[in-house]
Amino acid sequence: MSDPILPLLVLEGSDEWHLLRSVDERIAKLFPDNTMPKSRKGENVSGPTIAKRLSTALLSSEKGTVCVICDAESTGPQKQWDDIKEVLSNQGYPDLPDQCPPDGYLGSRDELKRVGVWIMPNNLDNGMLEDFYLSAIPANNPELLLADPFVRSIMKPLFKDKISKATLGVWLGIQKNPVSAGVALKRNWIEKDSGHFPPFLVWLARLFPEEL
Repeated sequence: MSDPILPLLVLEGSDEWHLLRSVDERIAKLFPDNTMPKSRKGENVSGPTIAKRLSTALLSSEKGTVCVICDAESTGPQKQWDDIKEVLSNQGYPDLPDQCPPDGYLGSRDELKRVGVWIMPNNLDNGMLEDFYLSAIPANNPELLLADPFVRSIMKPLFKDKISKATLGVWLGIQKNPVSAGVALKRNWIEKDSGHFPPFLVWLARLFPEEL
């Protein structure tokens, strides 16, 4: 029996990999331990690097669906999409929209690899993976009611546009039993039926129809 064809990952880093591993057990099987991205010291993982990684994945002789998950950051999703769109256009992907669709991008052609793109948090707004997670934590969550004002009032000058990253970190850290975001997701502290999760899960199901 031949080995399964694994997806080719184009991610910001290991946090997105842990999201994929935690969001659905069926998806987790596609991402064994040896697929975790390894960050390189001093590497800038935004903008052109995502585009470069995508180009490498598309030119690779490896088979498999290409899964792209990146952050919009403070520059917004359009900058990321323009870089990604240029790579896809150069590789012959047709009918590329001017903006990343709100429900994520999916593209394929017979001789081309299937590609999915999701720009955190929701393909529309500035932000990052942490904003995606925070959108699915109930607003009346006791720990969030402590973490959010603390970060905004004390740490805002330090974190600037990384406030959501600090807020999620504090929220995870002040739990009775602190855990990672992936574990919080598995324990349903982060609710997959709220926030930006539902359209993301639909996008995953469209990207990996045989698994989901």
